[in-house]
Amino acid sequence: MLQRDRKMFKLIGKNYIKKVVALLFMSVLLIGCSQPVKEKTSQVVVKEENMQLDKEVQPEEKQKEKLSEMYDWDNARIPSNWYYPNFGEGQILQNQDYIFYPEDSNKIVRISKSDGSKEIICEFDFIEDKFIHYCLSEDGMFVEYNSNIYSCGFDGENIHKIISRKKLKQQITAIKDDGWYGGVKTLYFYKDNLYMVSYFYMWKLDLTTKKIIQMSEDTTLGGCFCGNALYYIDIGKSMVYKTDIDTGKRTRILGTGERWSKKNSKRFKTYSGLTEADGKVYYVKIGKKTSVYMYREGKKDKKIYDFDEMPVIYSIYSDSGKIAIEYKYNTDKPYNIIIYDIKSSTTSKIKNIKDFSGLVYFVDDIIFYTNRVLESTNEYLLYKVY
Repeated sequence: MLQRDRKMFKLIGKNYIKKVVALLFMSVLLIGCSQPVKEKTSQVVVKEENMQLDKEVQPEEKQKEKLSEMYDWDNARIPSNWYYPNFGEGQILQNQDYIFYPEDSNKIVRISKSDGSKEIICEFDFIEDKFIHYCLSEDGMFVEYNSNIYSCGFDGENIHKIISRKKLKQQITAIKDDGWYGGVKTLYFYKDNLYMVSYFYMWKLDLTTKKIIQMSEDTTLGGCFCGNALYYIDIGKSMVYKTDIDTGKRTRILGTGERWSKKNSKRFKTYSGLTEADGKVYYVKIGKKTSVYMYREGKKDKKIYDFDEMPVIYSIYSDSGKIAIEYKYNTDKPYNIIIYDIKSSTTSKIKNIKDFSGLVYFVDDIIFYTNRVLESTNEYLLYKVY
């Protein structure tokens, strides 16, 4: 009897537990179903409203991409010290956050890319016929004025004199045979060293030892760096040289080594313009035809453009994956500019720029040039390319 009662109790207990569990499960379902959907809907609405607010803010925070959009360049007073191309780099420079340019021959101006604000970060006492030169490194700037060379931050602070005009002159005149010193005309930072031009000589300043090393003695006013070498055209414009920046070893890579004469005049070739773009060296060769080439070591150079007539080439610059070449076919005709896009291998022409007197710099989407009317003043005018 007792055993039967125990069995009945177990059976009833099991059924009771099952019923209780079932009732609890149904209660949970009913409670869940009875929750209003309104709160979920309101959360989605709030989220969408936040997304809309974010979309409204984004255009204000987005940085402008083109140089012409970042600043009102009509207000810039950039000196016309354009006689010495700065190793293919102009004097309007930029990094990720700022644009820099020289003003009134003795100042450096910094423009913020985020808000367009202008600030003079470096200023020297004005000296007649002296122009400021500068270049950027990874973490600061190098500045030259009156042949004194300084280092400083991107804000112009922590300025430090690297070498004085007196010591620079002493070292250069000791190396040169004629003992003549013409002052510093450019400044360029490349692979932990500073490079400069003093008339027809190129020099390297070792920033560790402060020693001056001669890199060339017969150069024209331009040159460019690519890989571990300095490339430049000789003063006679009949040869192109490559100099190893570590060893100083010089190799002639273009030209026969001959100078012009009546005997070789028909086959004589000259070179005009030299620039680096996207890790390649480009140059202009003038012979029976005038063409633009890309230099390829150990291979035949690649021709990228042929001129229709026999032009006079005045300058060649590169920036932002494009090459700008200034030329004219004779003295009576106006200057023209060809823009070659390296990526697409296409060319476009810019003609009849009002009062154009000479291409100075080609930076991003702007051409900086001198004006024949204002040629005696220290200003540039602008032409927007794209």
